[in-house]
Amino acid sequence: MYNLVQTGHLSGKESTGFASKYYKKRLKKIEGILQLPWQEITQEGIHELRVELKKMRALFELLRYSDKDFRFSKFFGPFKLLFKMAGTIRGAQVEQELLKKSMPDTPSKYLDQLQRLEKKKRRAVEKITPGTFAKIKSQKSRITSRLDTVTENDVKSLLKKRAKQLSALMERSIFKEQDLHIIRKKLKGFYFIAKTTYPNMSIPKPCNRLQLLFGTWHDNQVAIDHLRKAVFSSQFNQAEIKQLQKIKRELIENREKLFDQILSTYVLIERT
Repeated sequence: MYNLVQTGHLSGKESTGFASKYYKKRLKKIEGILQLPWQEITQEGIHELRVELKKMRALFELLRYSDKDFRFSKFFGPFKLLFKMAGTIRGAQVEQELLKKSMPDTPSKYLDQLQRLEKKKRRAVEKITPGTFAKIKSQKSRITSRLDTVTENDVKSLLKKRAKQLSALMERSIFKEQDLHIIRKKLKGFYFIAKTTYPNMSIPKPCNRLQLLFGTWHDNQVAIDHLRKAVFSSQFNQAEIKQLQKIKRELIENREKLFDQILSTYVLIERT
């Protein structure tokens, strides 16, 4: 991955203005999605919103790297709130998809619970969206003026730093669950930062496969965490709890297989 940044794939220039254009494009897409009531935003719309917010986070991280006085927490705060609440909705959707597809014997009561959770979270985020987006729009001019100072060399410098961090993380002999969460986020952030300047940059197949594996691994982990809570609740009878425990064990087995695939795929990336 570090070689990808070092060699001609990402040749830095001193041009400016690209970052503010990227910001305005992301903002327009986010606003377009949020024009609909949350109850009417499709599953694809929720996913697209989350992706746009991740791109915005990567852009703000670039700005923080370029401008040491930039107050990241203050300016990204409203986006983070929307991202977190949309994430709860998306998590319930993904878990329903995963269980219906690979675990057809999932108790209907559990699937109904996930549907109710999704609807509840949609109502909650509906209430805070107008004020939150108004705050986002109020800071647009201040962010734009700062982004106009970001150069392509800033991008290349940050990508080199992130590539080294990722290599160091993946060179460990023992991984904890939290390590994979960090690596997954940093890898996605790496490419989102690169796309701010190089939108036509092709992602090597091993890197693309690694991102897909991380996504599937994360989906399994979200479902496992939720099932752990469910089996200790008083909402299910003994037969249903037994079935949920069986599903959890199967998901844990899948997660371990994905973990092995992630490690073997990363070896290919280091050779890129």
